[in-house]
Amino acid sequence: MTTSDATLSTRIEQMRRFKQFSELPDDLLAELSEKCEWLDANKSSVLIELGSDEKTTLFLLEGKVRLTAEDGGTKVISHQGHAARSPISRLRPSRYQVVAITPVKYLKFDNTILAEVYDVDEPSSLISSGYEVNESRQEDSDMQAQLLVNIYEDLNQDRLHMYSWRPLGLKVAEQILKERTSAARIAELLLMDPALAIKVIRASARQSLAGTPAQNCHDAVTRLGIQAVHRLTFLNLFTESVEPDSPILTKAYQANWQRSITVAAISRLLADNRDHENSDTVALAGLVHDIGELIILSYACNFPAPVEESDLKECIQMYAAEVGKVLLAHWGMPHGFVSMVAESRNWERDDPGQNIDTDIILMSRFYTELARKEHKGAHRASKLPAYNKLRLNETGGEALVDKIKETARSAVDETNSFLQATSG
Repeated sequence: MTTSDATLSTRIEQMRRFKQFSELPDDLLAELSEKCEWLDANKSSVLIELGSDEKTTLFLLEGKVRLTAEDGGTKVISHQGHAARSPISRLRPSRYQVVAITPVKYLKFDNTILAEVYDVDEPSSLISSGYEVNESRQEDSDMQAQLLVNIYEDLNQDRLHMYSWRPLGLKVAEQILKERTSAARIAELLLMDPALAIKVIRASARQSLAGTPAQNCHDAVTRLGIQAVHRLTFLNLFTESVEPDSPILTKAYQANWQRSITVAAISRLLADNRDHENSDTVALAGLVHDIGELIILSYACNFPAPVEESDLKECIQMYAAEVGKVLLAHWGMPHGFVSMVAESRNWERDDPGQNIDTDIILMSRFYTELARKEHKGAHRASKLPAYNKLRLNETGGEALVDKIKETARSAVDETNSFLQATSG
């Protein structure tokens, strides 16, 4: 092989790292590699000026860059991070100044060249086939639109990222990896980490002739075997767990985890009170009822720009339920399970049928938000159809409501105490 052939092969391999080029044939990548600029820049070099309207697109090959917004907010991107698989600050005029904080290597394309290959703003096939996202050019909606496009594209390509919150995930993983014999204990531990739990559930589908995921953690562990769960736990901890640098994302991750385990605990309490035939399944639904929010947070961690708290909250409020519904349906979870998650914010839901699973999740979320002072006071418990469906308004219901409120207050502390006591 000649030197030029070797160089071309290396360049093609480097270009495949980027999502926009990962599926292109070698001959097209070879042609593109000749049309772009392969550039080096020293530390402190400005790659893109704030407000630049230059019609070019940059891809980071090596090094780190800092994006600085007009309001002073910053975001660091490393070529090793997930965010570097996408273009750097693609909108024009540029909302960010991009500065090299180490020596860097990068690609620079004229946008007319890229337009011959793909539409830079083209939505994924999953979105265009039924999950519509209107990607606005407005500054206040850019973050939300790009996050959703990235999420659905990755889901469609079976490469979705869902990060455990590392401070919690590490403690759970330590306990799971120490347990060698008890599937029941591992299942109990999985109900403390929503991201890991749903990944184990999904993996269990491979052990079913019908390709159907297990409906609770104990069945999933039994199907997979403890050794396989250990492997998944290890990989999740070291490749898909995160401790964000951003105080905004740290706070959001902590709140998501606390809310998830509390809803799971109340869901089990209510299911057991009603002699539910599978309270483990209801508890799992409670744990992952906010899985859409967790996915949004995971992608916000790698977003190539500072994430504003107001944008993040609005994105979660508007899209988390739909993202969770799409994920669980895409992963083959039963319709009833998907409905529990999709309807977990629908306070007015009034289903006259006998199935109470979704009502359990709704009331568990209601009392969790009440205890965390997150409920905006728009609803009173006694006015909710789910409250009456679960007969919490009947004689004796007051005692159960008291138990629910106590569980809502104590679930987080009890979980932390358990993990602290069993560590080391």
